[in-house]
Amino acid sequence: MKKFENLVLGLVCILLSAAGCAQIEKPSASTEPVSAAEPVAAAEPADEGRIKQLIAGLGDWNRGRENAAALVKIGPPAVPALIAALKNPNDGIRGNAARALGEIEAPEAVGPLGGLLNDSKYWIARNAVYALGHIGTPEAVVFLKQALNHYDARVQEAALYGLDELQEKSAIPEISGLMVTASDQYVRWKAMQVLRSLKEGEEIEALIRNLDSTQATIAQRRNAAEILGDLKVEKAAPSLMEAMESKDAGLRWRAIEALGELGARPARAAIEAKLSDPDGDVRMFAIGTLGVLGAPESVEPLKKMLANPQTPVRMNTIRSLRKIGGNEAAAAIRTALADRDAYVRTLAIEALAELRAAEAAGDIKNLASDGSPAVRAAVMRAMCRLAPDGAGEILEKGRADGNTWVQCEAERAGKEPTGKK
Repeated sequence: MKKFENLVLGLVCILLSAAGCAQIEKPSASTEPVSAAEPVAAAEPADEGRIKQLIAGLGDWNRGRENAAALVKIGPPAVPALIAALKNPNDGIRGNAARALGEIEAPEAVGPLGGLLNDSKYWIARNAVYALGHIGTPEAVVFLKQALNHYDARVQEAALYGLDELQEKSAIPEISGLMVTASDQYVRWKAMQVLRSLKEGEEIEALIRNLDSTQATIAQRRNAAEILGDLKVEKAAPSLMEAMESKDAGLRWRAIEALGELGARPARAAIEAKLSDPDGDVRMFAIGTLGVLGAPESVEPLKKMLANPQTPVRMNTIRSLRKIGGNEAAAAIRTALADRDAYVRTLAIEALAELRAAEAAGDIKNLASDGSPAVRAAVMRAMCRLAPDGAGEILEKGRADGNTWVQCEAERAGKEPTGKK
C-alpha cells in the first residue's frame, strides 16, 4: 500500500513539473560560469571591498608585500585604488602601492608616482622610481631624469637602473653630468657604466670633455681626472698633463695620480717639475707617481727630496726609489741610513734589503746598536739577506738584546731558509 502511494505521488510531481516548466526561473547569474565576454568588475562588486581590504593591509609589516602581490594579480581593476593609496599618510601603504603599480605597469599612474619623488622617505621615492622604470612611457622617462638629481644616492641609482633597462639614449646628457657631479662615488661609477651601455665610448668622451672644459666646476674636473685614471684611458694623457697646470691643487694631484695609473712615462719630466710645487699634497703625489712610472732618470730629482724637512716626504721618497730600483736608487737610499728619524732609517734598511744592495751591509751592520728597537729589528732581517755568511755575530747580539721584539726578529731571521733571505 505504501509503495503504491509513493508511486502516485511521484506521478503527480512529474505532471506538475511539466505543466509549469514555462514559469520556472533560470538559475541566478552567480551560479553560472562567467563567460570571457562578460564584464567581471560589474558582476563582482564584492571585489571592491577586497581591494580596499588589501590596500589597508599594505602598511602591515608582515602582510604588506603579500597584499601588494595580491593586488598585482587583480591587475587593472586595482589601479584606481592603488593610485589613491599613493597619498595615504601611512609610509608602508605608499611604498607598497608604488611597487604594485610598477608591476602592473599602469601608465595612468605615472604622474602620481612622479609626485612621490619628493616623498620624505627615500625608500618610497626609490620604489616610485623603480615603478616608473617598469612602466617606461615617455612621461615616466621625464621623471626618471629628474630622479638623477635626487638628494639620496639610492634613488639616483634606481633611476640609472631604469634608464639603462629602457636604453633611453635621450638621457645621455643628464647621465654624463651625473658621472662627474654625484657626491657618491658608486653613483659616479654606475653612471659611467650606464653611459657606456647606452653608447659605447661615450663615457670616455664625456670624461675628457669635462676635464678639458673651463665651464665645468672644479669638482667635475677632479672627478673626471680620477675616473680616467681608474679606467687607464691612455688617450686622456694630454688632457691630464694640461690639468697638472691647473690653479687648483686638488686637480693637479689627481691628474698626476691618473698619469701614474696610465703608466704615462712621457709625462715624467712634467711630474718631476711638480716636486717643487707649492702644495704639499701635489709634491707627495709627484713623488709617489715617479715611483710608479719607475724611470731611472727620476732618481736624481727624487734624491733631493731626501733632504726635505718633513719625515713623510722622505719616507715616501724611499718607497719610490725602492720601486725604481737599480744601483743609483740604492745609493740614494743608503744616504738615508743616517737620517735623524728612526722610521726613515728603518724604511731605508728594509728597502736596501729588498734591493739586495750588498754594498750597504757594512753601514747597516753599524746600526745594530741603534737606539731604536725598530731599527735594530730591521738590521737582523736585512743582514741575513745581504750578508748571510757574516750575519751570525749580529744575530747573536740580537738574541741578547734587551728588547723582546729585537730578540724575536733575530731568532726568526736565523731560522729562515736561505732561499727566502
